[in-house]
Amino acid sequence: MATMHISMGEKGGIGKSQSCIFLAQGLMNAGRKVALIDLDPATSALVKYKGLDVIVIDNMINPDTKDIDPSRFDELIEIANSRTELDDIIIDSGASNCIQFFNYIARNDAIELFELEGHRAIIHTVLQGGDNQETTLKTLTKIFELFPDAKKILWANEYIHKMKFPGKKANEFLGADAIMQQPAAKAGLGSVLAIFKLPFLIPNTEAPQINKMNELGILFSEVRGSDIFKIAEKHRLDKFSKIVLGQISDGMTKILTKKDAA
Repeated sequence: MATMHISMGEKGGIGKSQSCIFLAQGLMNAGRKVALIDLDPATSALVKYKGLDVIVIDNMINPDTKDIDPSRFDELIEIANSRTELDDIIIDSGASNCIQFFNYIARNDAIELFELEGHRAIIHTVLQGGDNQETTLKTLTKIFELFPDAKKILWANEYIHKMKFPGKKANEFLGADAIMQQPAAKAGLGSVLAIFKLPFLIPNTEAPQINKMNELGILFSEVRGSDIFKIAEKHRLDKFSKIVLGQISDGMTKILTKKDAA
């Protein structure tokens, strides 16, 4: 059965879809068969990526209730059970559906439902530096409260702004230990499998190149053979991918190997 990676958050624009795209590439680099489920195609960043197996489930919101349509949500289980060749399925709620999806998962014990069907479920949530840091930490606290037994992976998104906490320098990445010392994270210490970092992007070089990849749906594995990027840009993106995707491939291999051996 597949490992279900469920990206959860209560705010759009914090890097949920970006983390899903990187997670897919990291898992693929580790030899895993991966698909992504896009629940919000209207604002999707996923459907541009022809090199990814993207499954679209549209009309997730019932126009009458303004909430998740249970029949549409049930398709997630059907897909997981029918796509038996897959090792991992990544669910991205998108920006416009994220709050309804978060609440629906909590109200309906959806994590347990996946596990009853024999799938492993892992919740992914993004912590973002800057103005959204407090909001994303509050969401993390809520996730620990609502899903105390579920396994979790945190993403420290420092793309634009580094995360800041008392006693830490502004230019110092907190690291897993420092993040887990924060009040929002301490309660769920035993349920966190890993913390992946999305590092700060240099504004005049890395940032526009990553943005171009997102706009055109280009994977890191496709950069080398592309005529869109200059030689120096290709080297820069290769270095960036080794850092970002390397941590994901190594981290997920350890997590999933431990799980398979258990």
